[in-house]
Amino acid sequence: MSVTIRDVAKAADVSTATVTAGDPFTLRMHVTGVGNFDRVSSNVLDGVERWKTYQPKATFTPSDATGHRGEKVFEQPLIATQPGTQTLPGLTFSFFDPDTRSYETVHSSPLRVTVTAPAGAAAGAALSAAEAVGSPAGEARKGLRPDHVLNEAAVASLMPPYLQPRFMAMPSVLILLFAGGWVGLRRRARGADEFAGARGRVSRRVAAALKALEAASRSGDTELYFNTARSVLLRSLAARWQVAPERITAADLGERLGDDGEEVRQIFILADEAKYAGRGVQSADFERWTQIVRRLLIGVNPP
Repeated sequence: MSVTIRDVAKAADVSTATVTAGDPFTLRMHVTGVGNFDRVSSNVLDGVERWKTYQPKATFTPSDATGHRGEKVFEQPLIATQPGTQTLPGLTFSFFDPDTRSYETVHSSPLRVTVTAPAGAAAGAALSAAEAVGSPAGEARKGLRPDHVLNEAAVASLMPPYLQPRFMAMPSVLILLFAGGWVGLRRRARGADEFAGARGRVSRRVAAALKALEAASRSGDTELYFNTARSVLLRSLAARWQVAPERITAADLGERLGDDGEEVRQIFILADEAKYAGRGVQSADFERWTQIVRRLLIGVNPP
């Protein structure tokens, strides 16, 4: 960025040199030159004693068609907190000078502002002084006074009750209860999602197995049908028992499945007979065995 600026001392001004304490007025800083004005920024004044400072705003007025030459004005609202002659410190602005290839910082001169006391404050001060010396003004105030509330009980602290330690426990308990309830609901929802996901996976696995079995039944190939039935049952049992399909024995079927184990064992025997002996099965038998396999699959993979 290349920015050149004119004498900053002349580019700093205030909206008025006399202001009443508590009333806002504006401090302005003008930056003119050539460069990328989008990146020109300044806090103007920040944290000045006896002054309240607010966020400045900036406006840019270009002086060419490209917007690289022009003037950027920073305006900052200020409020004096005490009367008297106050001095605003000089402003600083840093920029990169392409001629010297270094960063330069320029300063403005301090600005003097006369801050007057509010009219009510001056009258109040004079009245207090008169009362202190027993002047007629003090005597004049000995008449009727406005109604006011008498606070008989003194308080140890001006802190609001809801911020005092004895009341702070209640919000903490409420926050803990809310957090515990939220965690419980999240766990319950996650558990429901996992259960639904597991049911979906089981349902899809059973549906795929039955679809393969029905395709084998339609083909009329006995060997294919019973090999398919044995395969889908072995895979379902292995997934449930967390063992390899080839490690499932006839003893496992009887021990873990009870009466259903005998039907599974019979399907395995028929698969071996169809493979080695070529024994045929009527279409009605295909339907019966399909119903048996469906029942066994649902029993092995309950919803």
